[in-house]
Amino acid sequence: MSIALPVGEVRLLTFPKKTLTDAIITVDKAMGGWLAHAVIHGVDLRTGDGPMITIRAVRGGGTAVDELSFRPEQVAAALIRYCQLVKIPLPRKAQKSLEVHGDTLVMRVALQFTVPAQTPRVGR
Repeated sequence: MSIALPVGEVRLLTFPKKTLTDAIITVDKAMGGWLAHAVIHGVDLRTGDGPMITIRAVRGGGTAVDELSFRPEQVAAALIRYCQLVKIPLPRKAQKSLEVHGDTLVMRVALQFTVPAQTPRVGR
């Protein structure tokens, strides 16, 4: 009888502000949003409750600065879609979490699985 042994894999994907902004705009454009035609005036990353990202932008032809805020679950969904578009592999079953480190957003991708023991002595 084979014994199953745990193995874990952890990857960290880093998204500097420019890449994060590209991800948000790319997904917004695919959904018919206006950010792709806007002039971006700033991007703020925050930790804690509430919005994780706020983008300040002027709509095409306008002068007023609008603020768009995105909750962590919206950011995660946008980054997952962006990774699909740019061919960064993400296991579906992996646990994904987001952390802010200065001006960079980090997506932690953790996967747990089991492998059969290769020697009979392991696990006794």
